[in-house]
Amino acid sequence: LRSMTDKYRLHLSVADLLFVITLPFWSVDAVISWHFGNYLCKAVHFIYTVNLYSSVLILAFISLDRYLAIVHATNSQRPRKLLAERIVYVGVWLPALLLTVPDIIFASTSEVGGKYVCQRFYPHDTWLISFRFQYILVGLVLPGLIILTCYCIIISKLSHSKGHQKRKALKTTVILIV
Repeated sequence: LRSMTDKYRLHLSVADLLFVITLPFWSVDAVISWHFGNYLCKAVHFIYTVNLYSSVLILAFISLDRYLAIVHATNSQRPRKLLAERIVYVGVWLPALLLTVPDIIFASTSEVGGKYVCQRFYPHDTWLISFRFQYILVGLVLPGLIILTCYCIIISKLSHSKGHQKRKALKTTVILIV
């Protein structure tokens, strides 16, 4: 892998592959019912949740990389390399794995109306509210704020610079965001 972008593409590809692995199970579940047992129920929920968090956190890391490359261009190579090669494991994959603990604990099968379902069964509604809040906060708000902040700073930096190449970069950045 030569560039930082290639490294992030690899991480994003792994995250997307995890999602693709779960699709046949969800398809059978939606059409018929859950026929794969309790262990695979937990495994599929685990894999799905790792994908959910890892893919959105990788997008936030890509934004941080772009921020470093554009705003701190002269001295960003070392921090960018560290971000892409080391910190991505602690900032993306470790949280994605830790946030699956509720899936391991609460995902199970149950018979409902003569059909088996695979879902998370929480002991109280407050648990459901807590985990939905976690999904929104870690899966949407936190990465969204990072992405928004990085690209706002990038746009500000590029809009104050002169030269044809800088204007072209600004135009490309705005198009990518929109």
